[in-house]
Amino acid sequence: AEEEANVVFTGTIRGLYKDWAHPDMMKAQVEIKRIFKGNQVVNGLPGGNNGYFDPWHRRVIMVDGIGDPHICHSKARKYDTRIFLANKGLNGELKLNSSLVRLTLSNLEHAEAAVKGERMIIFYHQCMGQVMH
Repeated sequence: AEEEANVVFTGTIRGLYKDWAHPDMMKAQVEIKRIFKGNQVVNGLPGGNNGYFDPWHRRVIMVDGIGDPHICHSKARKYDTRIFLANKGLNGELKLNSSLVRLTLSNLEHAEAAVKGERMIIFYHQCMGQVMH
């Protein structure tokens, strides 16, 4: 999943909003903590969606696809901090392309190593017992 993702980053959800184009999904306002992959993609997002900096100089962006019924573990709540794997969607905005990954030391190490190409990243997902590489 991390190889297919244009952007891999950690972030905290600061707000959730109804996605009027997809009523079964939400959009998340995400404060970026660290970008592992895709800084140039984030900087190149169209219009104001390439984010803004809050008063504390932290970058905040919008991510579509929260609660996507086709993605296991894609539901989130305000203040959740997760590892996001996303792609630039057809509308030019970031869209979740894989499960939101819990923030653990092991998952952070795996994400960093996978993006650097040192070893495969493996996240075990509870739904349907699938292992995502």
